[in-house]
Amino acid sequence: MVDRTRARRFAGAAFLAAVWGALAAVTALAQERAGHPLRIESRLPLQRIVVSGEVRQRGEVQSDYDFDDRLGDDNDFVGSRIRLEADIEATATTGAFLQIQDSRNWGGNPTTSTGNTTSRLDGLDLHQGFVRFKGAGAWELQAGRQAWGYGTQKVISPLDWSNVGRAFDGLRVRRRWEVVQVDLLASKVAESPSSDENDLEMHGLYSTWSFIEGHPFDLYVLWTRDQRRSGGEVASARVRNTDLYTSGFQYAKQGMVVGPGALEWGTELNLQGGQRGSDDLRANAWHARLGYQLADAPWKPRGVYHFDAATGDDDPGDGDEETFDQLHPLGHEYHGYLDLVGRRNIVANRVQIGVEPRDDLSVFLDWHDFRLETGRDHLYGATGGVTRSTVTGQPGISKDVGQEIDLTVKWKGSPYWFLQGGYSRLFTGGFFADTRTAASGQDDAQMVYMQSTLRF
Repeated sequence: MVDRTRARRFAGAAFLAAVWGALAAVTALAQERAGHPLRIESRLPLQRIVVSGEVRQRGEVQSDYDFDDRLGDDNDFVGSRIRLEADIEATATTGAFLQIQDSRNWGGNPTTSTGNTTSRLDGLDLHQGFVRFKGAGAWELQAGRQAWGYGTQKVISPLDWSNVGRAFDGLRVRRRWEVVQVDLLASKVAESPSSDENDLEMHGLYSTWSFIEGHPFDLYVLWTRDQRRSGGEVASARVRNTDLYTSGFQYAKQGMVVGPGALEWGTELNLQGGQRGSDDLRANAWHARLGYQLADAPWKPRGVYHFDAATGDDDPGDGDEETFDQLHPLGHEYHGYLDLVGRRNIVANRVQIGVEPRDDLSVFLDWHDFRLETGRDHLYGATGGVTRSTVTGQPGISKDVGQEIDLTVKWKGSPYWFLQGGYSRLFTGGFFADTRTAASGQDDAQMVYMQSTLRF
């Protein structure tokens, strides 16, 4: 009965996604025949206005995200994200960018007991809205709500997979020289409506260096100030703000011709320090990858190996916090599409194999192996929250989280319409067996999805 219910739910979600895909295909075909995307050039007394947007629908069927198939809590839904944006050039040195976003699940925000019968704006928001100024030389200033993405997006990402995404309210000052670009960042991540003592801020400096031709690298330092006061691990300790400092180095190289193919590699190192209450914060994380692609061979096969490690806290009561804070990453890309594993207290190995049977079709298979860095800390998810507790950090718990597979298929239906679908499953390991309780099991979690994206 459970399998039939899952099949019906998946069929329903797939049908809805297919219907939307057909509608998007018709629109994309019309655009393609017209020879250009749906863009509007204004004749107002401004230099230029370009209007564009995106309509994205994704149907998902999730099973056993609580790792217990006895509860019958499978979930299926279709998430909708619609964006309309305007890029405005007022003068040669001033401009603005506005992006309106509506994000919701189909059937959400009901207005009556029978569902949606009238329009509501609960999911409508200003996702981005900023002004920009270009100064003499190579200066540029952006102020307002803006999406930031840097490097591998392991630390700062606009989180495009999410139906809501991520944006920062703040200021970015950029200066370019011949061999370096420097961004000065200041942002308010969370504002307390009642008191400045509960605000969360992130500031920093991010630089990209290219003085070695073909080998650019990034250096950055970020300061997170959390004014939501904490006493730290020791309950009797002094309550105070949290100040976390993150330094980083990121280097990537792609397309180096070696033999019949091209070699790629990269690494990223993060060191953290600071203070939370009376606790000393000390953590680190490291990423490395190595890949090779036969770009001229049939199907252009590509293989990449990834390694990630992020520290955990091996003693939850000693007044020293060693769990890495992943900040604002795109964890979905690196630690599995299920989003059940994040970049905290983890040692992860990943192998990705990809092929392109046609120019408009690509297929990827990812295998992940996850282990806790220390068995006395929790398993954390893509958002940074706890996926599974270690039950007060008792010793002897297995570090073997398990293995995840992600199968992804991407098809480019036109220059403006894209389809993506996939299947993911986490095969749970000894960690889930050792932490099983009456309310949480050790069954495998899985997901099937289909996504349609139209950009105009």
